Amino acid sequence: MLRLCLATMINLIFQAKVSGTTVEKICDAIFSVYGLNFQDCGSTKDHLKNGHDDATRDLKNAANPINTPLKVTKANFIKYICPLIRPEYQEALIKSIQEILRADETIDDEAIVGYGKGYEKRSLINKNTFCFSETMVSVLTYAIVNKRSTDCQDAVKLISKNKNFLNEVKNNGRKIYLEEKALLLGLPIKATLHDPDFDKAFIKRHEEVLDTTNPTRVSVFTVGMGNKQFKFKNATEFIMDNLSSYVMSREVLNHPEKQKNPARLGIDALRKLTKEANLRKDEALGDIFLYIFLEQVLGAPKIMSKLELNSVPGESHTDGMHLMQLKKEGLPFKQIIFGAAKIVNSLNDAINSVFDKVVRIENQSDDELQILDYSIGSRLFSQEDSEAIREFLIPQKQTGLEPERAYACFIGYTLQLDPSGMSNAQYIEKVVEQTKSDMNMAVKFIKERIIKLDLSDYDFYFYFVPFNNANDERISIINEITASDN
Repeated sequence: MLRLCLATMINLIFQAKVSGTTVEKICDAIFSVYGLNFQDCGSTKDHLKNGHDDATRDLKNAANPINTPLKVTKANFIKYICPLIRPEYQEALIKSIQEILRADETIDDEAIVGYGKGYEKRSLINKNTFCFSETMVSVLTYAIVNKRSTDCQDAVKLISKNKNFLNEVKNNGRKIYLEEKALLLGLPIKATLHDPDFDKAFIKRHEEVLDTTNPTRVSVFTVGMGNKQFKFKNATEFIMDNLSSYVMSREVLNHPEKQKNPARLGIDALRKLTKEANLRKDEALGDIFLYIFLEQVLGAPKIMSKLELNSVPGESHTDGMHLMQLKKEGLPFKQIIFGAAKIVNSLNDAINSVFDKVVRIENQSDDELQILDYSIGSRLFSQEDSEAIREFLIPQKQTGLEPERAYACFIGYTLQLDPSGMSNAQYIEKVVEQTKSDMNMAVKFIKERIIKLDLSDYDFYFYFVPFNNANDERISIINEITASDN
């Protein structure tokens, strides 16, 4: 029976190692993650690898989450261990951990194999989307603190004596996905939004990757809650703090010193939004949310927001253009991401609406690219950004591949949940349950629509946020933002 322990993790990493990496280097890296020196530990590399020795007392103490938080160990894992691992084996390592947890009957299904909620054994076995470094360091920490290698020596041999263990798991046919942020390549233009206060405004509740031909990633976020209601105060303040980044062109954002009065940027941004909101009040908030999630969560810099697209010649149906470079199955890919947003009471209506937009964009994709091509040479972009985006649009020399089209959709909807008879704490629990149920329904519907509309050739990124009353709040929030312009 496969078992999880420190020796297991050492053997897995050893099978995924880059050329020239020794067991001693791996042990040294593991100790460094927790701020220790392997040379001072009193054990040997071979004894730790074969399970002859347990993790040392100092290592157990240092690895205890109370003493070393995830933020620190994750950063150290990326610094010390990731360089020792061949990138093409990252998925195989996660799949191997799933196989080991599935087989290890000494770990309870509800045991937290890591740092907290979301890392229950059952969850790790069944989920299909992972942050590589966070998952690896969480499982490694659990193995060090909670498991004795000396109890697992026979299980360790099942891996150490099978030199193809990782390759066999790698080719087992099960699909998993690593979060894009772990796979992003260098981007030709800078992001316009990276605000640490995002986590005060939005909380990620669920995520899933659909087994469509190309990945479809679905994430559900909520705003804060109080007295059995969603509270949009922090989200509204977040929008107001970053309004210039959404409204203003990259040229203005990159060179505010060129403006006659840089302090007026915020005022000018507010006035432009007010003018836009008067024309498209039902749509304005969704466009802003789309921009926020693509920049802040996905890490895809904007080319042009919807507000900017409305200011250039030509009729664009997209609610925003962004770009991204990433690796998929070891190959570099460029993506131009076209956005579609909708906030409306009915979840099904919102999904149908964004797909209607996607179809319109797809049907005139050449026109959308012409609008982009024209705009690159306009005052919306600095010379350096114009050159970088033009270079981005040229087919890659190595592969001849042009940038792919991808679609990102923001959906706001009214959560159908009667709070009667619930305490405030119970309401929060029920919201988490209901949003999970909503996501399960939505992913089935999304998959059906992708197949029916013949959109399987494209990556999709979906972001959902529930409202108390979507139809009312999409107006009231915009009114609150633009009120200060009066």
